Amino acid sequence: MKRRITLAVLVAAILLLTTVAVADSYITETLRDRHGNTWTVRGIWGELDGLRVFYPQPPNGKIWVDTSRMEIIRQKVPRTETITVRDTLYTPTATISQKAVGDHRVVLHVNNPNYFDVKAHIELKSLSPDEEALEFEVQREENVVLSPGKNDIIFDSAKRHEGMTSYEVTIRVVENLHPNIHPDYIVVRGVGKHYPELPLYIAFLKPEVTLNSNNASTESAFGTNWTVRNPNTIDFDYKIEIEDARGKREIQTGRLAPGQMINGFESGIPSKDSTNTQTITATLDPEHENKKVNNASFTFVIAPATISLSPSYSDAPMETEVRREPTGCAYGPNTHAVTYQWNGANYTVNSTVTNNSNIPITVTAEVDGNSATYNLGPYGSTAGPVASGQTRDPYTVNASTRWHTHTSSNSTTIPVKGWVEIARESFTCNPPPPEED
Repeated sequence: MKRRITLAVLVAAILLLTTVAVADSYITETLRDRHGNTWTVRGIWGELDGLRVFYPQPPNGKIWVDTSRMEIIRQKVPRTETITVRDTLYTPTATISQKAVGDHRVVLHVNNPNYFDVKAHIELKSLSPDEEALEFEVQREENVVLSPGKNDIIFDSAKRHEGMTSYEVTIRVVENLHPNIHPDYIVVRGVGKHYPELPLYIAFLKPEVTLNSNNASTESAFGTNWTVRNPNTIDFDYKIEIEDARGKREIQTGRLAPGQMINGFESGIPSKDSTNTQTITATLDPEHENKKVNNASFTFVIAPATISLSPSYSDAPMETEVRREPTGCAYGPNTHAVTYQWNGANYTVNSTVTNNSNIPITVTAEVDGNSATYNLGPYGSTAGPVASGQTRDPYTVNASTRWHTHTSSNSTTIPVKGWVEIARESFTCNPPPPEED
């Protein structure tokens, strides 16, 4: 752009009162001084004390003043505090990150290094968009007002599967929003930043998986409850598998929406022979390289049931016996009668049957020949058989449990007191004989 304008040349000292703008905004003008000489000068227009001035680039110690507008400027813009101050306009810079793991969006962190707002056009281009997100390959945000410092602008990542990608970013400043900017300098050209490739890894979350017993008290109703949830912000295909003592099998496939949870029930006990584990495995994006896999397990604790015994007993008189025992008298009588009684025992033995497995069982318990069958829930217990009777001699009460192939036993012994003194004949020792004279 070339035009002829009558200008006055000022001394270098005046030039030091201002700062030259960014290099990319310089223009070329044909200028004429007050002597009629013309000059072709590259630089930028500015304002100084209400005067329209042209700053040469590179600086040569002089500035040009537009005298054709001096009278108008004197009339319209007397020297006040609102006169624009020419400051360097710095170019914004940018970095990029994923909004959060599991989120399909990215955040462009744009830093405005100026102390005033600027307006910019911003373009984000995915260099490796996924087929399902081609509509987001190129995204633009126009007339974005960038405040001083960090500004976060959110875009779609154009990724629907986990992996490495990269973006081309272009930031173009279009307006200087300095509060005191002269209207001639609001529009900005040639100021911006281009990033040909910003690499970024887009990561998604594993599915959330749970597997727990339903705590049913009967074997026919017992099983495990499972849940699978998609914690990500986009849909994913999924596959669910169960593996236990019965083998591995796929139980469900489909597609999960963001935040969606599904649940199910796996019936039965895989094995009663010994402790065993059931595992549910959920896979998001199962057909892609960076699939997201998570699992949960439940252990079926298999153990013998136990039986505890609580005996109570009391004396049971059986027979008596009289014995002659020495009196210890020197002069008689030599013996006296002592009566003894044989105490056996009257007894009662109560029992408690306990399920030590976390599954329901049907257990048969026996105490001293008395048996009964019980259905016990996980870790449940109940009062078992009772044995009672009378015994002359110490007696051992045996007990046992049996469920599936698992057995246990216990015992307790009923004590007896045996012979106990119950009566003693009274006596008086004879006195010694009189002494001879």
